[in-house]
Amino acid sequence: ERASVRELYTTSLVKRGASDELVVGPDLKIGVWGKATTADRVLVAGERVEIYRPLLVDPKEVRKARAAKAKAARAEGGQDASGASDSDSSD
Repeated sequence: ERASVRELYTTSLVKRGASDELVVGPDLKIGVWGKATTADRVLVAGERVEIYRPLLVDPKEVRKARAAKAKAARAEGGQDASGASDSDSSD
């Protein structure tokens, strides 16, 4: 018997004891093999269903914060941004 994406997701939630409904909308999208689809799409055996959620944090902002933290740690350790120590100057 073939099932839709929505039926598959609902069955999966019931097996895990969750009671959430799949609500496909602007914040939650689904796809099959990397292509967007609707929850009513009937699946073929072996297809991979993907659930796309919005990012919780902007990856660019995370990288900036990590770089700033590393730069501050280097400054506390007596190194400038290039990694050279203040005592290593050859002036």
